[in-house]
Amino acid sequence: MNNKYSQLEMLPNETLIEIFQYLDIEKLFQAFDNLNFRFNKLLRTLNNLVYCLWDDNYIKMNNFISYIDVLSINCRININFNHFTNIRCLKLISLTDELLVQLKTSILPCIEYLFIKQLNCHSPDIFYDKIFTNTFPHLKSCYVCHKSKIIVKEWFVCLSVLCNLKVGIINLSTYVTILSKCPNLNIFKFQLESSETSIVDKPHVNLKQMTIKFEDINLLKYDSMINTCLSYVSNLERLSIYQDFFKVNILHYLTTDWHASSITNYLSLLRRFDYYFKVWYLIGIDTQVINTFDEMKRNFKSSHNDRYQSKFHLNLTC
Repeated sequence: MNNKYSQLEMLPNETLIEIFQYLDIEKLFQAFDNLNFRFNKLLRTLNNLVYCLWDDNYIKMNNFISYIDVLSINCRININFNHFTNIRCLKLISLTDELLVQLKTSILPCIEYLFIKQLNCHSPDIFYDKIFTNTFPHLKSCYVCHKSKIIVKEWFVCLSVLCNLKVGIINLSTYVTILSKCPNLNIFKFQLESSETSIVDKPHVNLKQMTIKFEDINLLKYDSMINTCLSYVSNLERLSIYQDFFKVNILHYLTTDWHASSITNYLSLLRRFDYYFKVWYLIGIDTQVINTFDEMKRNFKSSHNDRYQSKFHLNLTC
């Protein structure tokens, strides 16, 4: 055993650090913490230490808990964030009321990246209030997968650090407000609900990627809403649109230009456009239906005519 340790200690620090990055943090500290001065120093200089938590056994890991950079909580537990005050990235499979009250600067002052799969709290509004009142002044990325609606408040402040944002359901007014409050936003993903389009504000010059999702939206408002969204982001380089339907008027999509004219008018810097067209519970798929969707694909390709990379993604669910 001593011979193995001596062989390991012959490796340079750079090689040891590279090896340590592939090891489980708990086992790493169990094996090398307090072994000698050199290993103690190496362990405490490691960056981006990731710990995945599946239960409440974090109480047993006091020897390395303060060195964790990324904490991923993959279960519903009542955890005390006071033990993790140095984390920069927090990933939650579920945000409960017990965890929500702990999301504040005094407890998590270093948070830069926040990922939440489900908002299982009674008031998602409180969570969004925390985000848009700059509770986390270093926050660069915030991803929320839950389909909760954001309600804009007059006390929302400017978030100059935030670069990447994924939220739930918003309307056009909220869309414009978020753009105005996040001047350095680079990536923006959201689900847009039907709303009026008579909104005027300053354009956003830094947004490069945007993903918009629609579900069974009123087709009479759909095109004008897309036009409004694109008119605010003239420097966009990548656009993805997701449309989910339970009922769909196929004839409408045989005559549309698939937003080619809007892109020409507003997005001169666009490099990539992806259109995801999903129809749920489509009954009676026969040759005629398949030919119709094939024609839609051809029309899509023709409309965008290789001016930028573009792809039509069709998903039929019976």
